[in-house]
Order: sequence, then structure tokens, then C-alpha cells
Amino acid sequence: MITHYKRIALVVCGVAATLAYSLRPSHAGSLRLWLILLAGYACLALWAAMTLHRQGDLRPAVRVRSGDLTAGILTGLVTMGAGLFVLRHLAPVTSPRGAWLYQLYTHAGDVHGDSLRTLLLLGVVVLEELVWRGCVQHHVQDSWGSRLAVPVTAALYALAHVPTLFVLAGPGGSLNPLLVLGAFGFGLVWGFLTLFTGRLLPAVMCHAVVSYFLVAPAPTWLF
Repeated sequence: MITHYKRIALVVCGVAATLAYSLRPSHAGSLRLWLILLAGYACLALWAAMTLHRQGDLRPAVRVRSGDLTAGILTGLVTMGAGLFVLRHLAPVTSPRGAWLYQLYTHAGDVHGDSLRTLLLLGVVVLEELVWRGCVQHHVQDSWGSRLAVPVTAALYALAHVPTLFVLAGPGGSLNPLLVLGAFGFGLVWGFLTLFTGRLLPAVMCHAVVSYFLVAPAPTWLF
């Protein structure tokens, strides 16, 4: 049990530190942001893969079955639509809270117009799911059971994003809750996908669809 707690704490602190550093103002809009994110998650993902392999849980988690791609993509499209609906009411671009979106988009850069940035984003998504839904959720499930595995993991995922409240703050220092709220809400979806299927690919595909379409400015008419 104590070992599980230590591993979970390592991931939360490691991700929080990576986010805080990658999202520094000097990295806004540059490839360095994505390279730092990828490097940080690569280290954690390597450790997570080794941990799961020692426990005999890596191969079942990464195996692929018919329908995984379709389930992940369709769930991703539905989830993306829900996310856009929430954004439309939480942070419309015509309101002062639109500055939250502006900060996020300024830091991410043009993901849709840069194939290298797109590949880096997808790489981060794959590693992120291995770390969180693969390793952390597995440890949480072992410690607290299946019923709490998804919400607790989603809460920990959101906790790791707390630095973004400050590094993506809007004008006047107003805290930016978008990534924290998104991490919890989307984390629930990806967690349930992993729990129900027993595999990571559906969650990876869902995460990829959501991230690709929400990480860059959406058409104004959606808001």
C-alpha cells in the first residue's frame, strides 16, 4: 500500500513540475513547450512501463482488440462536443474569461498547422495515458478498489495540473481553471474507458481526438 502511495505521489509531483516548467512564458508558442512535455512524460512512462511489466500488467493493457479504434474515436468525438459545449458557457471568447482560452492557445501554438507539433501532441497523449490510466489508475484500483479507481485517478490527474492555474493566469493574475477542470472531466471519461475495456487504446484514441480538436482555437461560431 505504501509503495502505491509513493508511486502515485511521484507521478503527481513529476507531472506538476513538468507542466510548470514547460508552460513558462518564455516557452509560449514554441516547440520547446511540447519537447519538454514529451521528455517529462517519456521518463515517467518508461518507469510506468517497467512497473507494469514487473507486475505482469503491461501486455494486457497495451493489447489491441477489434473495435478499440472505433470506440475510442467515437467516444472522443462525443466528448469533444461536450467539451465545446462547456467551453461555450464557461469561457466564451467575448467574455473576460475568454482570456483563459487565449492563454492556452498562445502557449500551445498552431498544432493544426504544424505536423511536427501534431506528432509531439500525439506522443504526449500516448505517454500520458500509459502513466495515468495505465499505471496510476492500476495502483489506485489496487489500493481502493474499482469503484473509486476512476474518480480518484481523475482527481489526482487534476491535482497534477494545479500549476496551470498560475502559469496560465489571465490578465490581472486571475487564476485559469481550464486545464484543471478539463483534466478532471476528461480524466473521468478516459478512466472509465480503460476500466471497462481493460485496455489503453480506446482511451488513447479518445484522448487524441479531444486534445487535437480542443488544443487549438476553435471557430468563433462554436462559442
